[in-house]
Amino acid sequence: METLITKFNTIQDQFRLLREDPIELPQIVVVGIQSAGKSSVLEAIVQQSFLPRGTGMVTRCPLILQLITCPMTDARRDSKGTTDIEQWGEFLHADGQIFEMTDIRSEIEKETIRLAGVNKNISHDKITLKVFSPRVPNLTLVDLPGMIKVPVEGQPSDIEKQIRELLSLYINNPLSIILAVVPANMDMAANEGLKLAKKADPDGSRTLAVLTKLDLMDEGTDAYQALTGKVIPVKLGIIGVVNRSQKAIVDKKSIEDMLRDERKFLKKKYPDLLSKNGTPYLTETLSNLLLDHIRTCLPRVKDRVQNEILKCENDLKICGEVITDKKKYLSRVLSDFCNEVSKVLEGGQPAPESSKLLIGGAHICYLFNRLQTGFTSVVPCDLYCLERVTMMIRNASGPRPPFLVSEQVLEDLVKPLIAEFRKPSLTCVKAVMMEIKHVGNEKFPLDVGSRFPVIKEKAVKILDDVLTEYSRPALDMVNTTIDIELGHITYGQFQLDDAMEKQLQIALKTPDERAKLGLPELPIPFKTDVKYVDSLKRKVKTSDWEYSDPIQSESELRKILQLNANDEKHMRILGLMLNHYYQLVSKKVADTVAKTIMHFVVNEVKRYLHGKLTEGMFVDEVIDTLFEEDPGIEKRRQDNLDKLEMLERVFGVLQGIA
Repeated sequence: METLITKFNTIQDQFRLLREDPIELPQIVVVGIQSAGKSSVLEAIVQQSFLPRGTGMVTRCPLILQLITCPMTDARRDSKGTTDIEQWGEFLHADGQIFEMTDIRSEIEKETIRLAGVNKNISHDKITLKVFSPRVPNLTLVDLPGMIKVPVEGQPSDIEKQIRELLSLYINNPLSIILAVVPANMDMAANEGLKLAKKADPDGSRTLAVLTKLDLMDEGTDAYQALTGKVIPVKLGIIGVVNRSQKAIVDKKSIEDMLRDERKFLKKKYPDLLSKNGTPYLTETLSNLLLDHIRTCLPRVKDRVQNEILKCENDLKICGEVITDKKKYLSRVLSDFCNEVSKVLEGGQPAPESSKLLIGGAHICYLFNRLQTGFTSVVPCDLYCLERVTMMIRNASGPRPPFLVSEQVLEDLVKPLIAEFRKPSLTCVKAVMMEIKHVGNEKFPLDVGSRFPVIKEKAVKILDDVLTEYSRPALDMVNTTIDIELGHITYGQFQLDDAMEKQLQIALKTPDERAKLGLPELPIPFKTDVKYVDSLKRKVKTSDWEYSDPIQSESELRKILQLNANDEKHMRILGLMLNHYYQLVSKKVADTVAKTIMHFVVNEVKRYLHGKLTEGMFVDEVIDTLFEEDPGIEKRRQDNLDKLEMLERVFGVLQGIA
């Protein structure tokens, strides 16, 4: 497991090259107020002076410090040409260039200016530094800008907020261990670094505190309470260290001498706490802590990487592959589209997930059934009142009362009803057209439509044109069907079934005959309409009967409207014939409309759509315009390809960890 941290360094480098962190990684992040001694702690761990120094804010970018144990006999030294250098550094942005430790400080300063500018601004862009040395453990730390309260000249007024947001981005990561650097010679309860750490980690379960400047505490005071966990509520431990003073830095006091002095100080001041404090103990603790933390987080990291790989693959499916042969690609798309449309129109589809319960052939069948039900549910006798039919019979009969039933009256009654078939029949044609359009929109390949919207627009437009073309003969045929039925009433159609024949025989008998035979009384099928009678009453005139309407009084009107036994028989027979003929014609028209739509529209679309699409889209001057891709798609595809390649490498690294 010694290489576990270095393997995670590799993963971290991959994310850095991608300039994004697709998943959160276990890491140790260093936070503290400005001048808390963070740089001194890091240099003590590395045992080299290499970080920028100065007044004010020096760290202005996140610095990912990857420490890699590299003995003098390590084989990597041969390949890198560093057999004669004890320690060296490499920057991720410098592409493998070897930096001696004395040159690292200036390179950090240069890269900081490049990323954050020459002023005192900060940047979220990271600097990654690998330090190879036989003196360091395998350990990775993220050094962050120190917290400040008051902006200095050249800094934005909200610099405090910017720094807090940057620090929060790292410490809010649930996989981060927070290394809170706290000066021992300041009020710990008011320390801003500790406050921020507590906000991100309320129970202190992932916070380790480092007490710096133990040697600079006021005379007569000590850090026993803090070092024994009675002041700072953290669970990963509290470790005290002694920093190099500014004078020691100016005097170029070595790190080795500083570590010896630190041990002497701790042995003298805190002898009973010596084994649990000091820079060597801090270094060992951090390395072990990070190793254990990575082991704990490893399954979660693997899962997240796999999820990100799936996301990339799905996104690449949406973006689509690079098209090398446009005609071949288009041919496949159009064939798939036409096949899908035909399949949906033929049926056999699973229940759709959308709110539309019926689609394609199922919906067309529903439209046909609704048309027929709408026709056959009508009871013609309910649409005509008794008084109107009586007047029609009187007028149609002339001077001779009808012997059985008036053909003229039957035609006058049935033709308006047949004429009513026209509008819903034409509407049914248009509804089927709309359904096929809907199928075209729904079943066009989603990935193609989102990637090449012009292809979908063109295909749907051609489908629309095809429907318009094929619907014309269908509409004409429907109109012709209605006209044919209106043009000739086929009396041969009045063949009654057994039930109707029985009713007719009953209707032909007088009330006395029915009573004698015990047959049921047949009601007159037409109902009285008081409003219609009133309208007739208003027409009664009082002028000379020779030159006016023969109905001169309401009493005469009542006589005309009064039905005798023969009239009642006539009404019953007429009602039977009207209802019977209407049912025959309504079923016939509904059936013809359905067959017309299937023949002229549905089947023609299935048969000829592919040819029409090919004819309209396989044109050299047109085909290039069809493949006008959204400018963002190409970038999105390349970004996903780069990300997927990186994630697969990362997953390979994770799989190699036992």
